Amino acid sequence: MASDGLPDEPATPPTKTSEALKENLQNINSHLDELKKDWDDEKKRLVGEKAMLEKEAKQLQHQIKSYKEENKKVTEKTRAGEKGKATLEVVSILNIFFCECWWLI
Repeated sequence: MASDGLPDEPATPPTKTSEALKENLQNINSHLDELKKDWDDEKKRLVGEKAMLEKEAKQLQHQIKSYKEENKKVTEKTRAGEKGKATLEVVSILNIFFCECWWLI
């Protein structure tokens, strides 16, 4: 008799159904372990790929920044060159004027 006053029931003998269920459960657990391993492998691959893409993105951002800076320098030089050209044209015109009209001064 059990401590609660109820008679002890005999242990249920294993049946084909319970053995089949145990085997199915073992197969499912094995399959889940394989899926978890595959998922971990995929996760590692994706994390590595993400790191590589982030590195490449930083490099591209750096290149873009460099191109923008170079473009700004070229634009400034071009503007300065245009101002310089305009200044040279004025100076040339003044030189011509003064050379031709020096006697008026």
